[in-house]
Amino acid sequence: MNSIYNCLIFSGADRVSFLQGQLTQDVTRLDESGSLTTAWCSPKGRVVVTGRLIALPEAICLVLPTDSIDAAARRLTMYRLRAKVEIDRDDDWVSLALPAAALPESTPATPLTVVPLTADVCELHGPASAIEAFRIEQSDCLTADIWGRSRIEAGLVDINTENSERYTPHMLNLDRTGALSFDKGCYTGQEVVARTEHLGRVKRRVMRFGHEAGPVSIGDRLMAGSEEAGTVVNAAGGEILAVVGTGSPLTDLTVNGLMATPMPLPYSLD
Repeated sequence: MNSIYNCLIFSGADRVSFLQGQLTQDVTRLDESGSLTTAWCSPKGRVVVTGRLIALPEAICLVLPTDSIDAAARRLTMYRLRAKVEIDRDDDWVSLALPAAALPESTPATPLTVVPLTADVCELHGPASAIEAFRIEQSDCLTADIWGRSRIEAGLVDINTENSERYTPHMLNLDRTGALSFDKGCYTGQEVVARTEHLGRVKRRVMRFGHEAGPVSIGDRLMAGSEEAGTVVNAAGGEILAVVGTGSPLTDLTVNGLMATPMPLPYSLD
C-alpha cells in the first residue's frame, strides 16, 4: 500500500534521552500514551519537520513525511555524538487513512496504532504485517487528497521539505495540538519556543479556509484584495491551512484568484 509517511526507528539504551534533547514533545510520556504528536526544530526555533512518536518494544518509531525521512535521518545522526542510539529507516512501515466505519470491530493483537482524525476518519500506523492482520484492502484506504483534507479539518499541520524551517511551532498551532512540552527541559530550538510562550500573544497563526475549485499549493499566497494576508502551509481537497496575522480581517480573501472562506478549527486559538 502506498503511504505518504514512513518511519525512523530509534533503538539503543539512550533512545529516550537522545530524542528528549531533539524533539518538542516530552518523550517520556510515550509510556503512558503510546503515541504522541511532535516536531523537530532548528536551533533558530523553526520547525524542520512534524511527526508522530509511537512506542515500540525496545524502540521508538518516529513517523515522518516520506520526502523528509532521509534528510532527517542524516541530520539527526549528526547530533548523536556518543549517545547509545541507532537510527534506521523502516521501509516495511505502513501509514494509511480509513473511514472510521471501515475499522474492524476488534483490533488484532498486533503493534498497530489507530489515531482518530475526525469523527469519520482515522489513521493507522504500523508494520506491514500488522496492517495485513487487519485484512484491509487497498480499496478501503482513503486517497492522499481526502486524507490530507481530513488532517486539515483536524487542524494538524504537516511540515516536510516543501515548507521546512519557515515557521515557529506556535505559528503552526503546535501548542494547541499537544506537540509542545514546556516543562521537560532543553531541546533544540527550545529557547525560541519558550520565549514565544512566555511573551503571550502570538502574532501569526495557522487558520483553516475552504476555497473554490482550482489548484492551490504549499507556499501560495492568501490575498485580501491586493494585500498579502497569509501563506498556504498545507492544501488538499479544496481546503487549506494558512499562516495569517491573528489581527487580520478575514474577509474578501482569495488564493490564486479563488475565493477563500474561513472555516472552524477543532480547537481554540484564544
